Amino acid sequence: MRLPYTLFQKLMIGISIMLVIGMIGYLIINYNSLPNKVPTHFGIDGNPDTWGNKISLWFLPILSCIMLLMLLTIIHYPNSWNISDKINDNKKDYYYLQIKNMLCVITFSIIFMCSYIQVGSIKAMSLNAFFLSTIIILAILGPIVWSRYIYSQSK
Repeated sequence: MRLPYTLFQKLMIGISIMLVIGMIGYLIINYNSLPNKVPTHFGIDGNPDTWGNKISLWFLPILSCIMLLMLLTIIHYPNSWNISDKINDNKKDYYYLQIKNMLCVITFSIIFMCSYIQVGSIKAMSLNAFFLSTIIILAILGPIVWSRYIYSQSK
């Protein structure tokens, strides 16, 4: 089963890809000018609490690239989704569209959060704890709320 991509989905995926390319490109271009000691972990207050070698800056871009490829594969193959056979055939396209939208938003949220943390590590700055907490909460609660909404529409 192939589902066409909506403009919204293309936008979420396109921005996610650009963020990953931006993270990798920035490191390639500026690696030699970066300090040898960079933050590798941020506490709950958003301040760096662990420092390490600048080679550790490659972790998030590589992890982001792997996650992006995995999520894009999942999005591209809707037959791999665990969708109930009990869904009314009249609404099946609607459910697939909503699930695909949710997966695109989750992909963007994860990649955006990694990019934000990467910028904090490169600039050795404190992260806005409220902003980061909000992104994490939305990334966790968003799919739950979205799933409940889709489920409520099935009745």
